[in-house]
Amino acid sequence: MHDNPLYQAIARRFRQVLIANIMRERAMKVTEKRGRGRPRKPSWLSKVAKIQEDFEATDTPFFDRSSIETLFGLGPRQSLNLVHDLGSHRFGNVMVAPRQRVRELLAATKAGKPYAVEVRRVERVREALIKARQGVEARHRRFAVSPAPQAMADLPATIRLGPGELSISFDGVDGLLRQLFQLSRAIAADMLRFEAIVKPRAESQTR
Repeated sequence: MHDNPLYQAIARRFRQVLIANIMRERAMKVTEKRGRGRPRKPSWLSKVAKIQEDFEATDTPFFDRSSIETLFGLGPRQSLNLVHDLGSHRFGNVMVAPRQRVRELLAATKAGKPYAVEVRRVERVREALIKARQGVEARHRRFAVSPAPQAMADLPATIRLGPGELSISFDGVDGLLRQLFQLSRAIAADMLRFEAIVKPRAESQTR
């Protein structure tokens, strides 16, 4: 009977299905083991404070999938999963989550370490964007300048130098930038004279 071609074909197919199922189960166990202890970060984590604010503005005693979708900004499937995770009850054909469970979820999430880490991450990103924008603005800043001074004596009267002292009178940010630019050009053109003017008296007397 075992020599029957049909029987052999069925047996081979059975072994293939059995092996495929065993490999699939092993793969699932490995994936589960790797992910253990590292729960996925909810996609709405960074918006907890705003979600809490919107939640408290409502007075509904139960939240169905549509309400959760609107409140958390999730897709239909994610919203339904969240309703189930919150200990849902069935009202007719609709699954709903009690208001208290939603409140507890939001409070626990906001008090947890992942939220604190996310807040710091968002703040670092915000600071980096501000610095980048400031850098771009600084590089594109334009202001009119006078011909470059060829010596310290060519500096305008609003720039005053002395032993250990530098004083600049200016009107507005552009005025200050213009004069700092002029001073840098004058120093580059007459470095020895600049050192002699600003060198502290005590240092000059010692030498």
